[in-house]
Amino acid sequence: MLISEVIDKVKGYCNGTGPDGTPIDPVKTRDQVLWGTTDRACTGIVCCIWATADVIREATTRGANLIISHEALFWNHGDHTDWLIAQQNKAFLAKRALLEETGITVWRCHDYIHSGIPAPDGSAEWVDGIFWPLAQRLGWKLAGPAEPLANQAIFLRAEVDERPAKQLAHEVVAALGSHGLRIIGDPETPVRKVGLAMHLYGFMDNVAISTMDSEDIDCLLAMETNDYTLLQYVRDSSQEGMPKCVLSCGHFNIEDPGMEYMPTWLPAALGEDAPKASYVAAGDPFTYVVA
Repeated sequence: MLISEVIDKVKGYCNGTGPDGTPIDPVKTRDQVLWGTTDRACTGIVCCIWATADVIREATTRGANLIISHEALFWNHGDHTDWLIAQQNKAFLAKRALLEETGITVWRCHDYIHSGIPAPDGSAEWVDGIFWPLAQRLGWKLAGPAEPLANQAIFLRAEVDERPAKQLAHEVVAALGSHGLRIIGDPETPVRKVGLAMHLYGFMDNVAISTMDSEDIDCLLAMETNDYTLLQYVRDSSQEGMPKCVLSCGHFNIEDPGMEYMPTWLPAALGEDAPKASYVAAGDPFTYVVA
């Protein structure tokens, strides 16, 4: 099976519609070949959240020549490399040399896996290929919003048995296998309603604040955060007698379970003669030093 066929079959297995309900544009999608060629036989697949140098080396050790990564390769939105080449960035040159030496192909699977994979229960439903495995890992039943996801800052909700935020934080760390997380707001917040936040770095933060207030959401599980906006809202709310909190886990720690789950459904997507697929952890990027 050619690498190009693997990519086409994965796309065909997914729902293929964007957050606004329209088909994913093959030109504008983030799901592009980031490195290497596709017109050769696939000897094996490694799935990961980010193709770090160590992931690339491990893929080669496993005999795989295709890495399916959820995120980009070279540290910026769109994976542009012209500026790195112009500056002769040393880390870029080293990683490029590693890619050339190993002969790896890297394909980014972001929009398609988020668009939905067939529900594992055999129903006609689609489930987000990243956040459904996260919910399974956490033991939560997630519910989406009535509006299109494109309009949402808090785009998934869950109700849990009430517990203090700091207890929930320990459970999340254990479930994700991460080094830790940050609690912003009141660690004693009684948590019953949880929201999974999109990127909290400014442009949707007013929407997130309004949603937390109107829906009485106690706790947000967050990827990126902005110190100036929602984080200060939850602190003020807590200090005004309305405890709320944010569990700041990091983007990759939240989405990594989806890429760990991907090799379990790739055989169904690829059919007969499917190349062997496995998962390689990029690892928690954070190390915590506490007082």
